Amino acid sequence: MTTMEITQESMDQKNFTLRYIRKFERIYGPTWMSTGGEFRTRKLLTMLGLVQGQRVLSLGSGPGGEAFLMAQCYGVHVHGVDISSNMCQIAMDNLALKEKKVQDLIHFEAADMTKMKLEEESYDVIYSRDTILYVRDKESLFKKLLGWLRPGGKLFVVDYCRRNKEDSPQELEDLIKLRRWSLITLVDYEEMLRKVGFKDVRAQDVSDEFLQLVTEYSKHLMGMRECYIQDFSEEDYNETLFILKSMQGAIQGGGLAQALFEASK
Repeated sequence: MTTMEITQESMDQKNFTLRYIRKFERIYGPTWMSTGGEFRTRKLLTMLGLVQGQRVLSLGSGPGGEAFLMAQCYGVHVHGVDISSNMCQIAMDNLALKEKKVQDLIHFEAADMTKMKLEEESYDVIYSRDTILYVRDKESLFKKLLGWLRPGGKLFVVDYCRRNKEDSPQELEDLIKLRRWSLITLVDYEEMLRKVGFKDVRAQDVSDEFLQLVTEYSKHLMGMRECYIQDFSEEDYNETLFILKSMQGAIQGGGLAQALFEASK
């Protein structure tokens, strides 16, 4: 597991350069950085039961796709937070192109969620995808999230986990080193949410769906190789394919899982 500190500067310069974001938007679709893009997000949002006027805290809001979908389809207020200023700038540029009623519902902020100070009991929903895997002290973060939720509020997280503590395929270790992830097991994740005080904690292994998507994206990328290299470079193509293939191999090898966590206050 990496011990390198995750900071806004390091995320912008190493994990999420403007070029990296554009490379994966080319795979997932404009304004998307999470696997499955708009199609999968629409499916996930149906599980949330969003109600017009609710306040949603979106952690790891990326280029803005999820915030736009929530505001446009459900009429909720979205506070999007991302540690990467590159992500936040792209999101704000995208927001400027939206109609005013959507702009009025969304606010993006470049900030470290582990250091933010927000008003207690101020959000109806906290939503996060593929983001908390970068946080080393997850227990302290979960305590903050519990405090920010209103009574009866909902936590909804999709994140990567280790399948177990002992067996870890090389593909997973390569990914952890490259992307500077900090992973715990699905069981530990679930138990930690309960420990800090969340109620009705439910964990669902969604690795099969994730594997299918990653496999399809890999095939899609290989099919557009020449076009991708023309727009970026051969080095970019190889790096993107390596990340997709490594995730595919890490799941197939039994080391990596993607899980959906739901809990309430």
